[in-house]
Amino acid sequence: MDPSKKGWFRNVVQHHLSNDKSNRLKEYRHPDEPVYHLVQPTGLMYGIPVLSKDSNVQLSPANISKIQLVDGLVNIYSISRGPANGHDIEQCIQSIYTFYKGLFPDLTLSVRNWLGREKNIERLCESLVDRRISKLIKKGKGNIWASFFNNTQLFVDVYLFRLYCIAAGDDILLEYLRSLREEISLTTLKVIAAAAHANNSVVKEERELFEFFIANNFLQEEKKRIAREYLEHGIGIQKITIEDSDSWVLKKFLLELSILTIWSDKELDDLEIGFIGDFARMLGLSDMDRELSMLAVEGFFLDFWSTLHEIANRLDGEVIAESFLRRLNDMLSAYESEIVHRIRESRSLVEHLRQASVSEPDENTRAMISSELLEVIGTLPVLRVIKLPAEFLGYKRIIKVLPKKMVQQVIR
Repeated sequence: MDPSKKGWFRNVVQHHLSNDKSNRLKEYRHPDEPVYHLVQPTGLMYGIPVLSKDSNVQLSPANISKIQLVDGLVNIYSISRGPANGHDIEQCIQSIYTFYKGLFPDLTLSVRNWLGREKNIERLCESLVDRRISKLIKKGKGNIWASFFNNTQLFVDVYLFRLYCIAAGDDILLEYLRSLREEISLTTLKVIAAAAHANNSVVKEERELFEFFIANNFLQEEKKRIAREYLEHGIGIQKITIEDSDSWVLKKFLLELSILTIWSDKELDDLEIGFIGDFARMLGLSDMDRELSMLAVEGFFLDFWSTLHEIANRLDGEVIAESFLRRLNDMLSAYESEIVHRIRESRSLVEHLRQASVSEPDENTRAMISSELLEVIGTLPVLRVIKLPAEFLGYKRIIKVLPKKMVQQVIR
């Protein structure tokens, strides 16, 4: 699906509505977990939209953002409104158009052409998405952190669309969502400022990100002044306003944004790790939510390392890999009996592991072992909400990350 080709918007809508996801709601702990499960691997939450590793299409960053934004909106529509039916495509397109028209009146074109004829609604949607992405890219051009912040705002769009769909939105709701969008943007600013000050030292990369925030024209002058105070003097997490009623997925977004900001200085020290733990507790998230968020951010970087370009240059891949593998090993250790049981259910996997314990397996066998072990790990209830970096977790790493006693139990 290429946004430069005619009809791409409708093609995306049709593709996702033909694969209904509404029945997944019952499989999760929180109503918003399917939203996270679908959107997190796309990179929208981290301001780094990416295509699936299975995709062979070469697209510009702007077109990737368009695809992932519409993917997110359509998936939200599907899981919010229930099973697809014959009219869902038109209803979905109409909902997206009405939502964006209300949320961003300045992006909306006239519904009629110069002859007075009504324009096709899907073309209007394409225009809205194009103008939304173009505006963000224009603001962030030439600054990697500006691009990062701008793209995180696409996740905010998707989140607000979730609220719009659940409430079967009207003009009053859209007015509320416009104010909520600015409030979330300011909260995002506070989170970045607090995370940047977590170790009492604001590095160049963190300051660049913040300076873009200040320059961005959606903040009123008074809020810009306050924002500079946040950066210069820091802000305690107790001053970040989060309501108990705020959704789980919004809290996860803010937590993972803080993790990403902290990783921007290429390492995590004890003060920063402590900050992440304190912030997670303040958000009302569990220790498991925190650890899964750490795995999700680190795993995303490792999964798409070769495509992250400038972002990757500002991170330390070896440090991230070490942290990810140690964290995953700790988590798997807590599920020893369940993993052993699942491995034993596959006779071929057990046999391959026994052979591998005697002699070095060939390339095909290594691929089979790593694929089957990844499937075993990925089906653990605790891990099914995040996407593990399959290519990174090749044979040697996935064998290493499994606690040795698990493998020994299996091959006896």
